[in-house]
Amino acid sequence: MLNKQEWKGDSCVKKGAKEIALCGMFAGLSAAVLFFGGMLPLSTFLSPALAGMVLLPLTVECGTQNAVAAFITVAAIGVVTVPDREAGLLFLFFLGWYPICKPSLDKLRPAALKWLLKVLLFNGAVAGMYGLFLFLFPLPVLAEEFAAEGRWFGFVLWLLGNITYLVYDAALLNMRRVYCHLLRPRIFGKHTR
Repeated sequence: MLNKQEWKGDSCVKKGAKEIALCGMFAGLSAAVLFFGGMLPLSTFLSPALAGMVLLPLTVECGTQNAVAAFITVAAIGVVTVPDREAGLLFLFFLGWYPICKPSLDKLRPAALKWLLKVLLFNGAVAGMYGLFLFLFPLPVLAEEFAAEGRWFGFVLWLLGNITYLVYDAALLNMRRVYCHLLRPRIFGKHTR
């Protein structure tokens, strides 16, 4: 039997069906962004970042568990079908799941601990991904690129990656605010969850 809160508005079944449909639509859009971005030159980093941002509203509308299910779906599709393997693995290793975990990480206090953990997560994920690329499943093109450019290239790339991560983190926060305060009331009406 349903309690009083469940009787108000839509039934539990309808609400669950709406969440699943919304997750499916956003997962499809995220996979399309990842796939078509992988076909364009110079979008190795942009397409997985945008595909991860597409999943951001799912944490608000459907909860973390459903957002994680959508991420797993997109990551599996992305790793198999995206023409740019590096873009698909960037999505899998960091840029896909980070927008889902960010709200929980932002609640950590003190701020120094929060930022230390965020930077360690980013660097660990990127080091793990490139470690796989260079040592476990070597891509000759990537290994040649790092060998030809020397140590300074790796250091500069790492530094630029960390700066870009900080910009991405701020962009995710602003996108969540825009969605919650501007887009969501226009899409679902003023009296939403």
